Amino acid sequence: MGVGLISVRVEHREDAPDRHYYTITPEGEEALRQGMDRWGLMKEYIEEYGERHRAIRKGSAEMSREDLGDLLIRFGESIKKGELDASKHLPEMKRDAIMFKEPLVYKFLYAYIEGGREIELAQE
Repeated sequence: MGVGLISVRVEHREDAPDRHYYTITPEGEEALRQGMDRWGLMKEYIEEYGERHRAIRKGSAEMSREDLGDLLIRFGESIKKGELDASKHLPEMKRDAIMFKEPLVYKFLYAYIEGGREIELAQE
């Protein structure tokens, strides 16, 4: 054996079980490197997604109804102008300007989540 991502060498012994020695091949090293690169990129996407969603939930969870209403009005005014940077209204969020081109396509989602309710507005 020796073809593939790993190679194996068996040491036969009479007084004990045979020993198996495994070694990664150059092809295996390349496959491992590519897999680690893909995982690193995926991890970055997951962390960024989590940061954004935690920031949105954190910001809205700590507001009064009046403050949330005012925030939504400010968001609406920004959307009318064609650009929204949530970090201007929620400082804990990373700067990320969203451009709105007409016609707007959106989804309004309302769901029961973990004993509460979640409202999400998505612009495509």
